[in-house]
Amino acid sequence: MVNAVNWRSSYLNGREQIVNVNGTKSEPSKITCGVSQVSIIRSLLLLLYVNDMEYVVNCKLSLYVDDSALLVSGKDTNRIETILSNELQNVSNWLVDNKLSLQPGKKRIYFIWFQD
Repeated sequence: MVNAVNWRSSYLNGREQIVNVNGTKSEPSKITCGVSQVSIIRSLLLLLYVNDMEYVVNCKLSLYVDDSALLVSGKDTNRIETILSNELQNVSNWLVDNKLSLQPGKKRIYFIWFQD
C-alpha cells in the first residue's frame, strides 16, 4: 500500500536544482518551495493551492489549470474599468500573500463589448 503522505512529500521535499548555461553547470541548490513543471502532481497541487482565490474577488472568476480570468459585465466602460482595477489589486495582494507571481508574458486583458 502506498503511503499518501510519503508520496506527496517526495514531490515537495529534498529537491535540488542545477542551472546549466552554455554547458557550465552550477552547484546544486536546495529548492525550498514550488513543484517541478514536469511533475504529474503539479496541476492538481496548483488547483488546490489557487482554489481559494475566489474568496478575494467580488466578480466571476474562471480557473483552468494555471490560467485564470476575471469576468465583469456592464454597460459603462468606466465602471467596468474601476471594478477590474480593484479586482486586479485584490488578486495581486493575494498572489503576494501566497508567494505567487504573474507571468508577464501570459497576462492579457480582453474586453468584450455588447451593445443593445
